[in-house]
Amino acid sequence: MCQSYHWLSNIKGGNSESIHDQMSSIMNNILFNSWIIILLCLNIIYKCKSDICTTCFCSVKGTGIIINCHEKLITNDNRIQLNSLMLDQFQNVEGLILSKNNLTLISPSIFIKLKHLKKLDLSENLMPEIYINELAESNNLDELNYSKNKLKIFDNIIFNEISTITKLNLSHNYIKILKSTTISKSVISLITLDLSYNDIHFIDDVFLKSFLQLQHLDLSFNKITSISENIFLQLPNLRTLRINNNFLTSLNFNELPENLIELHIEYNKIVNLLYEPSQIQKLNIEFNNISWLETNLPSFHSLEYLNVSGNKLAKFPNITLQRLKVLDISNNNYSNIPKYLSSENYPLLSTLVVSGNLIKDLTFHSKLKLRSFVANYITLLEKINNDAFLKLEAPVNDCINLTISNNKKLITIDERALDHMNACFVDFSNNNINYISPKLLLLSDGSLKMKNGIDLQGNPFACNCSLQWMLSDLIPQLYVINPSILNNLRCATPLNLLNIRLVHWYKWKKEIFCKDMSELLSNLSEKYEAVSERKIIMIESSPELFAILGIAIILLIVLFVIGILLTQKLENERSRKNRRF
Repeated sequence: MCQSYHWLSNIKGGNSESIHDQMSSIMNNILFNSWIIILLCLNIIYKCKSDICTTCFCSVKGTGIIINCHEKLITNDNRIQLNSLMLDQFQNVEGLILSKNNLTLISPSIFIKLKHLKKLDLSENLMPEIYINELAESNNLDELNYSKNKLKIFDNIIFNEISTITKLNLSHNYIKILKSTTISKSVISLITLDLSYNDIHFIDDVFLKSFLQLQHLDLSFNKITSISENIFLQLPNLRTLRINNNFLTSLNFNELPENLIELHIEYNKIVNLLYEPSQIQKLNIEFNNISWLETNLPSFHSLEYLNVSGNKLAKFPNITLQRLKVLDISNNNYSNIPKYLSSENYPLLSTLVVSGNLIKDLTFHSKLKLRSFVANYITLLEKINNDAFLKLEAPVNDCINLTISNNKKLITIDERALDHMNACFVDFSNNNINYISPKLLLLSDGSLKMKNGIDLQGNPFACNCSLQWMLSDLIPQLYVINPSILNNLRCATPLNLLNIRLVHWYKWKKEIFCKDMSELLSNLSEKYEAVSERKIIMIESSPELFAILGIAIILLIVLFVIGILLTQKLENERSRKNRRF
């Protein structure tokens, strides 16, 4: 520009008015071009600093933008670039993920113009508190994830400033204290609160008092020993409560909201349950210290799922649960299938699990229709009799999945055990079965009884002529249905076939385990014996033999001495020839 002014000052000729016009025109052009250059430079600089999508992953969801900066804002020297995000150009951001970036604090400037932000993920960072004032800049925030940080206290005052939140995740922190501050908001919108995996020992009555809209509460994996009498009754809309993996010793259902649908109290130390009429549909009380199921359990008239696994139950009450679909009584002290488990008492029951009990006999004593029966890890089960499943049926126009696996003493299954059963799939894997009858699995025409196949993997089968039918009739059908269930179907005996997969002989025409195998073994044995006979040399001791051996030894010694003498003589002659004086 200085050069331009210098040139203008030396213009010669022409009137002063035209010179002035020329100067004005030149000045305007210079200023215009300068501004263009400046704007371009600023734009480049701005783009370099503010285009967060070059660092993070941006996607469009509906009418908004989701920006995912998970583990993207840490530099090589472990510094965080959070303040350089410059999100002004992304005012329509609906979701911002800043997880796992070693954040210790956040700046309000980040959220000033993010008025449409609905979901904010700050999980897996190092923040010791919830920065309420900073988050308040976003007045539409619906979901906040603060899990896996360093929180030790949670104060419900947060809802005074961020009243729009409906889902709050505070799991996997170090929260010991749930602080109750008087909240000015008449209605808190919170629907889901996750406080699992913290260090909570006690919940004050006042803390949950304002959460009238709360539907899902997770307090699992804490250190809660008792519950205040009315604490959950303050939550009229609560649908799901998880308080499993704590230290509770008792629970009175009279202290739970009437509208509760799902309750998880597994892995506590509960001895007594006091039932009251309830709308609960799913109840999990596994792995407590319960030794008796009360006869008033039918007061849960809506119950569809019941898990009482891992308790001390030995007797099953004569009760009726009209809507129950899934029942798990595994890992208790039952010695047989409870006789009160019948279609009369449980008309809709579809899944029954009896694994890990003290059962020796799987016989059903009452008629029952199921879609799935599971009996795994039963240490006393050695055989399945022919009449075991006579009273077990599949629902009308349906079939049953039968799983009886990992029973290390189970050796025998009667060939008639599955008669009259319409099976979809049968799992007999990882038992101790070495022989199985073709009549158990095949129809009279040779086709498989189970339309979805059978799993026999992990059993120590004796691959002899009695199992030739598996190679000829079973393997080809299973290969077509599902080849993966043949991966670990192997021979255990004889030793020369140890660990060889049966599918190895898929499509072989010969009877491998019968005539052809015996002939092969016989031929190998004969060849071995013939070779052995040709190599054996019989030598008998005698005086002549000892004389011959003695002469041979003397000759070897003489030859050895002669060799040494000749070597020395040659060495002496070589030395004389190499002398220089």
